[in-house]
Amino acid sequence: MEFWTVGQFSKLANVTIRTIRYYDQIQLLTPEFRHANGRRYYTEKDLKRLEKICLLKSLSVSLVDIKTVLDKKAFKELLLHQQQQTISSIREEENTLKNIQTLLNSIEVEGDLDWELLLPLIKRKEHHRDQFFSKEERKTLDKLPKMEKGHIQTKQWINLTNRIE
Repeated sequence: MEFWTVGQFSKLANVTIRTIRYYDQIQLLTPEFRHANGRRYYTEKDLKRLEKICLLKSLSVSLVDIKTVLDKKAFKELLLHQQQQTISSIREEENTLKNIQTLLNSIEVEGDLDWELLLPLIKRKEHHRDQFFSKEERKTLDKLPKMEKGHIQTKQWINLTNRIE
């Protein structure tokens, strides 16, 4: 069996010594052997565990959850939870992009940013639309270009409204 010191192991795994020591401190990656003088020695088995840690970290899994998974507890549940968190983050980012596009399109239409539009934009909810418009009016509104989209139709609509003014 081959043993590596912390320095050798960090070079081999392309991970900093500080990271390896931290993983040992939180008992995520403990060395196979520790000499009486406190020196750590790692093995092929430790390298495989570190590779798993790096893979799970690349999926944005927390170190606490990685420890749970590597200790053979609830891997599928963790992945499902991580998937839901990622989906939620993507939706938030998509909403942010829509809000940015709406502001950019508003600047195109108005020539400047109307700060009064910001608060409703942040608080905007689709169900408010139902309170103010009939079903027929909502169908008509759905056919109009959306300010939160950057499509050609939206740009054409903006150009048309600018020419009308």
